[in-house]
Amino acid sequence: MKLPTGFKMAVRKRGEMEKKQKAKDTIERKKETELISDYKLKEKSKETVKIVICKEIFAWRNDFLRTAEGAKVFKKQDRCLLITILNWGHCLHDKNDHAAWSRIYFDEGGILYRAGWKWMPTGPNLLFTKPEEMAKMIDYNYLKNFLLKIKSGKIYKDILNLNR
Repeated sequence: MKLPTGFKMAVRKRGEMEKKQKAKDTIERKKETELISDYKLKEKSKETVKIVICKEIFAWRNDFLRTAEGAKVFKKQDRCLLITILNWGHCLHDKNDHAAWSRIYFDEGGILYRAGWKWMPTGPNLLFTKPEEMAKMIDYNYLKNFLLKIKSGKIYKDILNLNR
């Protein structure tokens, strides 16, 4: 059977494009693997600093819940108080978008971390009862930014706005 020349050329061109795409995908996967590896090394090197930050966060949580006002809003929210909404803190998210989100709650058992994508809660849902647990699972920049919100006082605006 004789096939039209245009068809043959289109099939050949498609094969070449698939080959180029495969090579491009391989390069992207390699870059992503290196990025994740670097990220994990950096996180491991910050482990002791992360524990210190988490201890400050837990101390602030306990102090806040001991105040009359803190206890009142906590009780009003059925003992699961939404504290702030940030980007992901449980894994590397380098897309620079607002599709990835996480929420920090104060729960009776400790600090609850919930994550999602766009409008869906996708997880993980993590309950931290000790600073060391939180330091192990949440990344340095996230913890640093969360503590910065606390120290600057911006966290109180978040609490008021998120719990009406």
